[in-house]
Amino acid sequence: MSDGVKKGQHLYHILQTNKLSVSKSTVYRHLKQGYLSVSAVEFPRVVKFKTRKTRPAEYVPRAIKVGRTYEDFLAYTDENEITSWVEMDTVIGCVGGKVILVKLTKSLTL
Repeated sequence: MSDGVKKGQHLYHILQTNKLSVSKSTVYRHLKQGYLSVSAVEFPRVVKFKTRKTRPAEYVPRAIKVGRTYEDFLAYTDENEITSWVEMDTVIGCVGGKVILVKLTKSLTL
């Protein structure tokens, strides 16, 4: 790997000529973690990459989660003798943005 970089070859060319069975993203990840003997400066494309911003997860108080477990659901269905129900899962992007319907399942207990 390092010989090809020192010769000025592109990463894709190095992977194809040496028949390495790793993806480019794996090589970039190993480069970032310091597993390779070459530095990021020797790869022209790596220098252009910006680190992705991460947001901290939203805080959800424990009091809101009380009574929302699967065991609570099963207890509710037993108490009210419910034999069938419909579940719908959604994925919400940005707040106020589009919502995707992921799954619609009708479950029956026998």
